[in-house]
Amino acid sequence: MALSGMRGLSVFISDIRNCQNKEAERLRVDKELGNVRTRFKNEKFDCYWENEKKLRN
Repeated sequence: MALSGMRGLSVFISDIRNCQNKEAERLRVDKELGNVRTRFKNEKFDCYWENEKKLRN
């Protein structure tokens, strides 16, 4: 995968590392988990390969 596709992950890791305490870290993780759940709930994945293609974009 190209590094440009990893920008969101890099930002997330940076945010986690910059958290001042465990509570702030937990809030950031919970926010990201909510984003993932929302994306999976709103997306209709036809099959495994379509799922892989969408996750890699």
